[in-house]
Amino acid sequence: MPLSEEERRRLAELEQQLESEDPRLAASLSGKGRQPGSGWKLSFGAKLMLVGAVLLLFSISTNISVLSVIGLVTLLAGMFRMATDWIRRN
Repeated sequence: MPLSEEERRRLAELEQQLESEDPRLAASLSGKGRQPGSGWKLSFGAKLMLVGAVLLLFSISTNISVLSVIGLVTLLAGMFRMATDWIRRN
């Protein structure tokens, strides 16, 4: 069922009001504010954390101290990457 002219006019007014009051929210709701690489960066941070955790667990089970340091640094780098991406978006 299509919208009437009055409903279209009211909807356009609401859209303009939202854009003037909170342009950031309006952009995110319309899909125009999404940055192309933001999802990939978050998943990259999660992948870094996963690799770091696997390395850390493997090094603990095999008692290789150098590998545990590398795993810990990788895990922390992934956490840092996710946190900075989240701060930039919010």
